[in-house]
Formats: sequence, structure tokens, C-alpha cells
Amino acid sequence: MNIEKLIKSFGYAFQGIFTAITKERNMRIHIVCMIYMFFFLFAFDFFEITRTQLAILFLACGQVIAAELINTAI
Repeated sequence: MNIEKLIKSFGYAFQGIFTAITKERNMRIHIVCMIYMFFFLFAFDFFEITRTQLAILFLACGQVIAAELINTAI
């Protein structure tokens, strides 16, 4: 497999994600809410969270972003 093709395909993937963030209103809302959530979670220590809970939180956020990207693609 050619490394230039692999790099080019990752470039297209990141371009698609950037386009979804800039063009889709719901994607921007989800991104902003996630930024606020993680900012308040890490900066102000409102509540205790275990590493397992943090991993589950990251996975749930990833699923939301993936679902929005699928919605954008369709």
C-alpha cells in the first residue's frame, strides 16, 4: 500500500469532519456542549469521576459525533 494514498485518505477524512463542523448546526451544538462539559469537569471538580466513568463518557461522546457524521453523510 502506498503511503501517499494513505495520507491523502486521512486528509479527506479530516476535511469531511471539518466540513461537518462548519456547515452542520447540530454538530456545532454537540461540539460546544462537549467542550463545556469537559471544561467544567476538569477545571472546577464539581464531582468525583472514576477512570472507568471517564472512559465511558469519552466513548459516549465519540458515538454522538459518529452518529452526527453518519447523519451528515446521508
